[in-house]
Amino acid sequence: MSGVPVKARAATGKAVAAVTAAILLAGCAAAPVAAPATTVTAQPAMVARATPPAGAQALLDAARTNAGLRTLQRDGRLDAAAARHAADMQRSGRMTHNGSDGTSHVERIAATGLRACFTAENVAEGQKSVPEVVGAWLNSAPHRRNILEPRVRIYGLGRSGNYWAMVLAQPC
Repeated sequence: MSGVPVKARAATGKAVAAVTAAILLAGCAAAPVAAPATTVTAQPAMVARATPPAGAQALLDAARTNAGLRTLQRDGRLDAAAARHAADMQRSGRMTHNGSDGTSHVERIAATGLRACFTAENVAEGQKSVPEVVGAWLNSAPHRRNILEPRVRIYGLGRSGNYWAMVLAQPC
Protein backbone atom coordinates (compact mmCIF):
# COMPACT_ATOMS: atom_id res chain seq x y z
CA MET A 1 0.00 0.00 0.00
CA SER A 2 1.20 3.45 -0.83
CA GLY A 3 1.34 5.10 2.59
CA VAL A 4 -2.00 6.83 2.01
CA PRO A 5 -4.16 6.31 5.09
CA VAL A 6 -6.81 3.75 4.21
CA LYS A 7 -9.69 2.27 6.08
CA ALA A 8 -11.51 -0.95 5.23
CA ARG A 9 -14.25 -2.95 6.91
CA ALA A 10 -15.78 -6.37 6.38
CA ALA A 11 -19.37 -6.97 7.53
CA THR A 12 -19.94 -8.71 10.90
CA GLY A 13 -21.05 -7.67 14.27
CA LYS A 14 -17.52 -7.81 15.80
CA ALA A 15 -14.88 -5.12 15.72
CA VAL A 16 -11.40 -6.37 14.83
CA ALA A 17 -8.12 -4.77 15.91
CA ALA A 18 -6.25 -2.77 13.27
CA VAL A 19 -3.93 -4.88 11.09
CA THR A 20 -1.83 -1.81 10.47
CA ALA A 21 -2.19 1.86 11.30
CA ALA A 22 -3.52 2.30 7.77
CA ILE A 23 -6.41 -0.23 7.92
CA LEU A 24 -9.37 -0.19 10.31
CA LEU A 25 -11.23 -3.49 10.39
CA ALA A 26 -14.39 -5.14 11.60
CA GLY A 27 -15.45 -8.77 10.97
CA CYS A 28 -17.58 -10.11 8.08
CA ALA A 29 -20.95 -11.80 7.56
CA ALA A 30 -20.33 -15.52 7.54
CA ALA A 31 -23.66 -17.19 8.04
CA PRO A 32 -26.49 -18.43 5.84
CA VAL A 33 -28.98 -15.70 5.08
CA ALA A 34 -32.62 -15.79 6.00
CA ALA A 35 -34.89 -13.80 3.72
CA PRO A 36 -35.71 -10.38 5.19
CA ALA A 37 -39.16 -10.08 6.72
CA THR A 38 -39.88 -6.88 4.83
CA THR A 39 -39.50 -5.86 1.23
CA VAL A 40 -36.77 -3.31 0.61
CA THR A 41 -37.12 -0.93 -2.32
CA ALA A 42 -34.16 0.98 -3.69
CA GLN A 43 -34.60 4.71 -3.32
CA PRO A 44 -34.26 6.59 -6.65
CA ALA A 45 -31.74 9.00 -5.09
CA MET A 46 -29.51 6.02 -4.23
CA VAL A 47 -29.27 4.68 -7.80
CA ALA A 48 -25.67 4.90 -8.95
CA ARG A 49 -25.18 5.48 -12.65
CA ALA A 50 -21.41 5.00 -12.81
CA THR A 51 -19.81 2.17 -14.75
CA PRO A 52 -18.73 -0.61 -12.35
CA PRO A 53 -15.00 -0.52 -11.61
CA ALA A 54 -13.00 -2.81 -13.90
CA GLY A 55 -9.95 -4.91 -13.14
CA ALA A 56 -11.08 -6.81 -10.06
CA GLN A 57 -11.83 -10.08 -11.84
CA ALA A 58 -8.21 -11.08 -12.52
CA LEU A 59 -7.15 -10.23 -8.95
CA LEU A 60 -10.02 -12.18 -7.41
CA ASP A 61 -9.52 -15.12 -9.80
CA ALA A 62 -5.82 -15.33 -8.87
CA ALA A 63 -6.53 -15.27 -5.12
CA ARG A 64 -9.26 -17.91 -5.35
CA THR A 65 -7.34 -20.15 -7.77
CA ASN A 66 -4.27 -20.03 -5.51
CA ALA A 67 -6.51 -21.15 -2.64
CA GLY A 68 -7.87 -24.06 -4.71
CA LEU A 69 -11.29 -22.43 -5.15
CA ARG A 70 -13.42 -21.84 -8.20
CA THR A 71 -13.43 -18.34 -9.66
CA LEU A 72 -16.28 -15.91 -9.08
CA GLN A 73 -18.66 -14.51 -11.65
CA ARG A 74 -19.45 -10.81 -11.72
CA ASP A 75 -23.16 -10.11 -11.29
CA GLY A 76 -24.84 -6.91 -12.49
CA ARG A 77 -27.41 -6.98 -9.69
CA LEU A 78 -24.63 -7.12 -7.10
CA ASP A 79 -22.69 -4.40 -8.96
CA ALA A 80 -25.79 -2.19 -8.65
CA ALA A 81 -26.24 -2.95 -4.93
CA ALA A 82 -22.55 -2.26 -4.26
CA ALA A 83 -22.58 0.96 -6.31
CA ARG A 84 -25.66 2.26 -4.48
CA HIS A 85 -24.05 1.56 -1.11
CA ALA A 86 -20.74 3.17 -2.13
CA ALA A 87 -22.65 6.29 -3.27
CA ASP A 88 -24.62 6.30 -0.01
CA MET A 89 -21.41 6.12 2.03
CA GLN A 90 -19.90 8.97 0.04
CA ARG A 91 -23.02 11.13 0.53
CA SER A 92 -22.99 10.48 4.27
CA GLY A 93 -19.21 10.84 4.52
CA ARG A 94 -18.85 7.63 6.55
CA MET A 95 -17.72 4.12 5.83
CA THR A 96 -20.31 1.74 7.23
CA HIS A 97 -22.16 -1.48 6.56
CA ASN A 98 -25.49 0.14 7.39
CA GLY A 99 -27.16 2.21 4.71
CA SER A 100 -28.39 5.69 5.58
CA ASP A 101 -31.88 4.16 5.44
CA GLY A 102 -30.87 1.48 7.97
CA THR A 103 -30.53 -1.37 5.47
CA SER A 104 -27.92 -4.10 5.77
CA HIS A 105 -26.09 -5.69 2.85
CA VAL A 106 -28.51 -8.63 3.10
CA GLU A 107 -31.46 -6.31 2.52
CA ARG A 108 -29.70 -4.40 -0.27
CA ILE A 109 -28.95 -7.67 -2.06
CA ALA A 110 -32.53 -8.90 -1.61
CA ALA A 111 -33.81 -5.60 -3.08
CA THR A 112 -32.09 -6.52 -6.36
CA GLY A 113 -34.32 -9.59 -6.67
CA LEU A 114 -31.47 -12.00 -6.04
CA ARG A 115 -32.33 -14.84 -3.69
CA ALA A 116 -29.11 -15.58 -1.76
CA CYS A 117 -28.39 -18.34 0.74
CA PHE A 118 -25.11 -16.75 1.85
CA THR A 119 -23.83 -13.18 1.61
CA ALA A 120 -20.82 -11.14 2.68
CA GLU A 121 -19.74 -7.55 2.26
CA ASN A 122 -16.44 -5.67 2.26
CA VAL A 123 -16.34 -1.88 2.41
CA ALA A 124 -13.38 0.45 2.23
CA GLU A 125 -12.48 4.11 2.15
CA GLY A 126 -9.46 5.90 0.77
CA GLN A 127 -8.09 3.56 -1.88
CA LYS A 128 -7.67 5.16 -5.28
CA SER A 129 -7.72 2.10 -7.58
CA VAL A 130 -9.12 -1.40 -7.92
CA PRO A 131 -5.71 -3.05 -7.33
CA GLU A 132 -5.24 -0.94 -4.20
CA VAL A 133 -8.63 -1.79 -2.68
CA VAL A 134 -8.52 -5.49 -3.61
CA GLY A 135 -4.96 -5.64 -2.27
CA ALA A 136 -6.08 -4.06 1.02
CA TRP A 137 -8.91 -6.57 1.34
CA LEU A 138 -6.66 -9.54 0.52
CA ASN A 139 -4.15 -8.36 3.15
CA SER A 140 -6.84 -8.20 5.84
CA ALA A 141 -7.93 -11.51 7.38
CA PRO A 142 -11.72 -10.79 7.62
CA HIS A 143 -11.88 -9.37 4.09
CA ARG A 144 -9.77 -12.17 2.65
CA ARG A 145 -12.05 -14.68 4.39
CA ASN A 146 -15.03 -13.12 2.56
CA ILE A 147 -13.28 -13.25 -0.81
CA LEU A 148 -12.10 -16.84 -0.24
CA GLU A 149 -15.39 -18.11 1.22
CA PRO A 150 -16.03 -21.39 -0.65
CA ARG A 151 -19.81 -20.87 -0.77
CA VAL A 152 -19.52 -17.58 -2.64
CA ARG A 153 -20.20 -17.84 -6.39
CA ILE A 154 -20.93 -14.26 -7.52
CA TYR A 155 -19.84 -10.76 -6.60
CA GLY A 156 -20.42 -7.09 -7.36
CA LEU A 157 -18.16 -4.10 -6.85
CA GLY A 158 -19.05 -0.43 -6.56
CA ARG A 159 -17.11 2.78 -6.10
CA SER A 160 -18.13 6.35 -5.41
CA GLY A 161 -15.22 8.73 -4.98
CA ASN A 162 -12.89 6.85 -2.65
CA TYR A 163 -15.66 4.78 -1.03
CA TRP A 164 -15.86 1.14 -2.09
CA ALA A 165 -18.32 -1.70 -1.52
CA MET A 166 -18.06 -5.33 -2.58
CA VAL A 167 -20.90 -7.76 -2.06
CA LEU A 168 -20.50 -11.49 -2.48
CA ALA A 169 -23.22 -14.12 -2.56
CA GLN A 170 -24.22 -17.70 -3.06
CA PRO A 171 -27.50 -17.80 -4.97
CA CYS A 172 -30.09 -20.27 -3.65
